[in-house]
Amino acid sequence: DGSPYILMELLQGQTLGDLVKAEGGTLPWRRALDLGLQACEALEVAHTVGVLHRDLKPENLFVVGSEDEERLKILDFGVATFVSGHTDRHGALTQTSAIVGTPHYMSPEQIRSTKIGVEADIYMLGVVLYECLTGERPFGGEFLGDLLGSVLSGQYRPIAYHAPRTPRILTNAVQRAMSLNPEDRFASALAFSNALRQGRAAISEVPPKPTIGPRRVDPDKQTLARADYVTPSSNPDLSA
Repeated sequence: DGSPYILMELLQGQTLGDLVKAEGGTLPWRRALDLGLQACEALEVAHTVGVLHRDLKPENLFVVGSEDEERLKILDFGVATFVSGHTDRHGALTQTSAIVGTPHYMSPEQIRSTKIGVEADIYMLGVVLYECLTGERPFGGEFLGDLLGSVLSGQYRPIAYHAPRTPRILTNAVQRAMSLNPEDRFASALAFSNALRQGRAAISEVPPKPTIGPRRVDPDKQTLARADYVTPSSNPDLSA
């Protein structure tokens, strides 16, 4: 009858947050890597047309399909904004001068209410993957001020502290995405996905370890599993 309407895809599945809970609080690193790659692909599409999500979190990532053919969808662009230099006839989607996002996943620059770019979304995806791999959030605090201060400190326990069997090449990529300074992160979602793909390829080429004979304790891994905190100066230096 000429009335405006919105046609939306009907999704059957569950949020990433619900999936992680159903799996006991963490995901196997291969599964987390595959879902992370899909999230990077979706972000690259959004960023290419000039849109920043600004509120990536497990509740805004939706997983459909069976475990063998899982597809990840990014939902809820309700607080999205435009990348600097992009706009439409209505201007920015939301105000950029206000603190927008979910505190546990917000990037430091969002907390500071400074100019943000694609690096903010990359940071939030890094935090989501950290939680999927470890079952823990990297930053916390009893009060909101404590939480925000924790995020701004850039210090958190490395992934290997919680999940020492996670391949180091994967933990390095995720922790680079979570760098305190935007310039230390991946320059694009495509660069992040490339690092994850390279990591997966490198891991698949490593021959399986022999299972015969006494197990040798690797002192480096033993030390890493008990490491203190990742600091802004100790973020891994990976090529983009």
